[in-house]
Amino acid sequence: MKRFAIALFSICLVSNVATPVARSRTNPLDPFQLATMAYQGYFSEQGIASHGQLVSHIENRQVEAEDIVRAAIDRGLLTAEALNDKEYLELVEFQLHHLNLR
Repeated sequence: MKRFAIALFSICLVSNVATPVARSRTNPLDPFQLATMAYQGYFSEQGIASHGQLVSHIENRQVEAEDIVRAAIDRGLLTAEALNDKEYLELVEFQLHHLNLR
């Protein structure tokens, strides 16, 4: 399972590197950075828990990718267009569900 997660993470990382330039202007934070910032408590002022409590909230579906993206938009780190970017949201969701593997 761990090897699968590492392989999948590598694929996602490579796909982010190959992402078009236009996307980087829209979403300057990659999904890994966004999930890491959430885990470290960067969005606590927006009501997002950190560390183990965040992992628990994610597992219980109390926090989803859209919540983290909205928090980043509120902090001026992402544009509102990020909420309409299904691929970006899926990658954020993937990163959030793998926080406990780090």
